[in-house]
Amino acid sequence: MGASAPLAKSSSIRPENLTGQAKKVWSMFTLKRKSLSMPSLAEALRGCADALPSAVTHFVHGAPLKEPYPQGSETAIFGLGCFWGAEKRFWSIPGVIVTAVGYVGGLTPNPTYEEVCSGCTGHNERC
Repeated sequence: MGASAPLAKSSSIRPENLTGQAKKVWSMFTLKRKSLSMPSLAEALRGCADALPSAVTHFVHGAPLKEPYPQGSETAIFGLGCFWGAEKRFWSIPGVIVTAVGYVGGLTPNPTYEEVCSGCTGHNERC
C-alpha cells in the first residue's frame, strides 16, 4: 500500500501529534487496518466538554430530536455499522417516533467524526 494520505486541514487530529495508541492506528482514509484494542484513558483523545451542536428537529420527518417524548415511549439502540444509510430503514416502521445517530461507548467526551475515525476514542457508531 502507498503512503498515508494527509488529514484534511480542518481536522482536529494531526498525525505528528499522535502518541501511544494513536500511533498504532492507521488512517481509515488509506484503507489500512486499525488497532482492535481499546485505548487507555491516558491514550484516548481529549474531546470536548461541551456537546456538539445539533438540529432541534429531524431533517426528514420533523420530529423533535430531544425529550420529552410521548409517555410510554422507549429507547432502542442498534449497532449497524456505518449509520448514514442504516437510519433510513427505521423511518417507515410504525411506532417509531424519531431516529437519531451518534457514537456510543468510548472514553472521549463529545468526539467529532474525525476523532472517532482515528480509533483513539473507543467509540462505535450507532442508530
